[in-house]
Amino acid sequence: HVFVGTDNGTIVKLLNTVGVLTRISSMTLPLTNASALEFGRTNNDYLYAGAGAPAGSGATACYQIDPVTMTVRATVGSPYTFNDYRFAHMWFDSTGLSPGRYLYALTAGTPGNIYQFDTGKTGGPFRLARRFVLDFNYNLDIDSQVAFVASASALLPDYLYFSQYVDPGILVRFDTSYIGLVLKPRIGWQYERRTREALYAPIGADRLIVRTFGV
Repeated sequence: HVFVGTDNGTIVKLLNTVGVLTRISSMTLPLTNASALEFGRTNNDYLYAGAGAPAGSGATACYQIDPVTMTVRATVGSPYTFNDYRFAHMWFDSTGLSPGRYLYALTAGTPGNIYQFDTGKTGGPFRLARRFVLDFNYNLDIDSQVAFVASASALLPDYLYFSQYVDPGILVRFDTSYIGLVLKPRIGWQYERRTREALYAPIGADRLIVRTFGV
């Protein structure tokens, strides 16, 4: 299946059969701007959606959705106020030593925010675990992306990377166990960025790939 989020808060479920997309069903979230979606394959196959509201309202929420019934199972809503109102990107920790426990998200704005959501896989509720408010040296917008890279050993930390929407681009690394506590600003790899980039970690790999797209 393919899931598409829209500006009015509707999420459309499509069936992908040999390259042909067929609309199956849809649902509408209480908030608009369903601008980030992530599918948690290792956590009972839940779909996660980040949604906002009209600019200036300060309302956002992250939803845990049953993709079969297309209904909201749990919500983490509006415990924070942003300068902006959109989630930019989400990444599920499907490659971690305990896969499926955390969901990571970025929200756009100056400053932007990085979140670690506990999916509830270990028995607790779906909740916000940690948050970090970036300083004004970072400019996160709707094209900024985040990627989770799991450690190969329990003795080493997992890392979270995010890309900053500037030219040159800046790739910043977090120790996921310290999100909300420690950030080392301006320690990262600069790369040429003319327009947009794709940022992802191949499943099972120990490397991160950044691809930039020029005009």
